[in-house]
Amino acid sequence: MSSLFYYRRPHIQHPNNFGRANFVHPTRSQNLLQLEVSPEKWQINRTRIIEITAAGILVFLLFSGISFVCIRPTLLEARSNIHAEWQLFVREVRERNDLLPGLLEAVRSFQPGFAKTSDRIMEARSAINRSSAPDVIMPAVDQLDMHLRTIESIVNQKNDLARHPSFGLHWQDVAKKNQEIAITRAHYNSSVRTYNYLLSVFPQAIFSSLFGYVRATEYPCPQNKGDQ
Repeated sequence: MSSLFYYRRPHIQHPNNFGRANFVHPTRSQNLLQLEVSPEKWQINRTRIIEITAAGILVFLLFSGISFVCIRPTLLEARSNIHAEWQLFVREVRERNDLLPGLLEAVRSFQPGFAKTSDRIMEARSAINRSSAPDVIMPAVDQLDMHLRTIESIVNQKNDLARHPSFGLHWQDVAKKNQEIAITRAHYNSSVRTYNYLLSVFPQAIFSSLFGYVRATEYPCPQNKGDQ
């Protein structure tokens, strides 16, 4: 009697395919674990970020405040210089105004067509004497300077006018005062530029604006405005 034995070959799954559907890489498993606990860690990290940001802002404000305290005496001195030089400028301009009537009378005697220009000079003179506002004074000063340059050109054309005693003495006084006014105006503008630079320096500029330090106005000479 013969017996037949059937041998069934067991199915062996290839190592490369073993557990592919259910196999999870250890690193990915760790990432999944981290994702599960990430909300708590994110809350901690967000709190730390807020604390670091707040600390950085406080350090910045502290540094800015110390910088402002250190520069404040210089700002006060610069602002005081601007005020003093402006007062000197206005005083010198009004002193020149006192010299103009005699000068204009002498010019009209030699230049009959100078009457209209003389009237404009007297209007500007009156505006300077009755006002204390820089926005009124400076345009009038510029107008006066322009007309005085016209007189200077007339003097250069007429030598006999310069030698006339009634004109020469007045013109010498006005010309001297013109030089003083130009020097004072240049010093004022230089102080304004220094003061405005101190206000613009960061980070103390933040506290400068908070404490009421505002930029000063520069008044360059009309012939120099085109060069700036």
